[in-house]
Formats: sequence, structure tokens, C-alpha cells
Amino acid sequence: LCEASGSKVLAEAIEPLVRKVLLITTVGFRYGRVSQSFKEHKKILQAIRKRESKETLKQLRLHLNNSMVSQS
Repeated sequence: LCEASGSKVLAEAIEPLVRKVLLITTVGFRYGRVSQSFKEHKKILQAIRKRESKETLKQLRLHLNNSMVSQS
């Protein structure tokens, strides 16, 4: 999304976070959260496509919370 925005500064700022998220998701996949994570991503993308910002944020927060809970 950052690269699609065309903002090089934003893309560079978010890169370290993306790396951490990739690490977390890789570990999470080992513990059987793949199916649920894909469902959550689908809901996020659906909200983005519909341009529903509140629903997008809601689904993002839910996904991040679920991801963090599964890591603890």
C-alpha cells in the first residue's frame, strides 16, 4: 500500500515494520493460524475495496490483536 501511494519516504519509514510483521507471521504460521489469518486478510481487503475506512481499521485491529494473542 505504501509503494502504491507513490511516497518513497512513507515506504522507507514502514519497511522496518514490514520486516517485523513478516517475522511474526512466519512464526505464527507454524502454530496453525494460517487459515484464520487468510480469512482476516480477506475481510481487510474487502473493506479496502469498498472504501470503508472504519471497517478497514476495525478489521486491521482485530487481525493485529488476534496475531498478537496467538504469539503469546
